[in-house]
Amino acid sequence: MFKLTSFLDISGGQPGMLIPLISSPNTNLPYVQQMDEYLVVKALVPFLEYENYSIVQTTTQQNVVVGDQGLVAFRLPDGTIFSGNVAEVLEYIEAHEELIARSVCLRTQLNRVRSAEYHVSYDGWRDVANSVFDDPEQRKLWLDAEMSHFQKQDLMWEEIDPAEPASDEDKKAGLQGSLDEYGLDFLILWLSRRANFEAKGWTSVWHHVNAAMPFDERLSELGVTWMYAMSDQDPDLQQSKTILYSLLQRQSALAINWSDLAKFLGERFGSDPFLIFGYMRPPALFSTLLRLLAVQGFADDAIKLIQFCISEVPKDEFVSVALQDAIQAMLAERSNDDVARDQDQEWVKTLQALSEQVRAFQQQPERASF
Repeated sequence: MFKLTSFLDISGGQPGMLIPLISSPNTNLPYVQQMDEYLVVKALVPFLEYENYSIVQTTTQQNVVVGDQGLVAFRLPDGTIFSGNVAEVLEYIEAHEELIARSVCLRTQLNRVRSAEYHVSYDGWRDVANSVFDDPEQRKLWLDAEMSHFQKQDLMWEEIDPAEPASDEDKKAGLQGSLDEYGLDFLILWLSRRANFEAKGWTSVWHHVNAAMPFDERLSELGVTWMYAMSDQDPDLQQSKTILYSLLQRQSALAINWSDLAKFLGERFGSDPFLIFGYMRPPALFSTLLRLLAVQGFADDAIKLIQFCISEVPKDEFVSVALQDAIQAMLAERSNDDVARDQDQEWVKTLQALSEQVRAFQQQPERASF
């Protein structure tokens, strides 16, 4: 069962839409809803960039179920926050039109939810343009963009049943309908077929099954296999980010030996250390990844990455803690190996010197966080 935990404030504290942040009892990942044109939840997908937004806490207890109407949330001009499904939102709009009308931006956003007719929507777009832009040309561009969006949205409501067989592109579109319509064993079989690795929504299906079966080792093997297979198409490792975060959580909880994965990742980060900037947030991802590379990867790759982080990354506290933890883990591994310790004192000295640099790291002027 997925539950509402908080909201992402994408309106900067002003009246406007909020994004419900959802949690699962089986994982520590934050999720957001993936909804269709009817605002029905098709899937719940991990969202790791939540730290880029202000978080609005809520005491409201609401559940989210794939296949049901999704949650829509917004802040009103008087500061009140409302959250409910489409039917509840429409009822609320009807009862509070005067309050909603005090914010032209919120009124325009909610017009989309209730699929307002063109002339009603256009009035809202015009009011927003007049309140935001001084330049008439900018207002025109805004109105043209909103009109284009309206036309595309209007087309979505036309249910088209194609008579022609699906093309190759259609076959790559992934599974149709709600994932809850499929059995978990079927979904695991679908995930395991290499022909589906490039299908749209593969990661969403994986996360759906992972949330339902958090201790099934087949999911770990599938996630790693998919990362290997997609490595050429994912040079910056961004497609793999949420999968890797889940795998690292599994590794921590189940003490899995993933030396092959650690070496694969270590070589990627070692050859292009700037990739680590895409893995700085959330902090738990950065620290767990660094420890995996330090303990189970190639030592030289881990050292290169630690040196790069000391030199280049923002000097946040969680960074120095993660670096120090990785270094100490490497030293502990070395001290437990008598032969390696005797043969490679220079290697140990390098780690000790890096540890001292990390201590100094905290004393340097803090760089802008991101």
